[in-house]
Amino acid sequence: MSEKLLELHTLTSKATIAHKMYLAGLITKQEFKKQLDGLNCHCHTDIVLEKKHLELDTCYREMLNGILKACD
Repeated sequence: MSEKLLELHTLTSKATIAHKMYLAGLITKQEFKKQLDGLNCHCHTDIVLEKKHLELDTCYREMLNGILKACD
């Protein structure tokens, strides 16, 4: 697994866990936003993957965009 792919995967995984905790009522919306700010999820647009990872790239970015919208 390339370093950039691993970075995007890790970021998406951590954001997904925070989102699931929020949906389960384990954390408040404010805590959810704080966790996402700590992860710096908005940096996912700066991560550039190789062309061979296009399908995964699209999947991870859609997931992160959905999580970020839930935070608004």
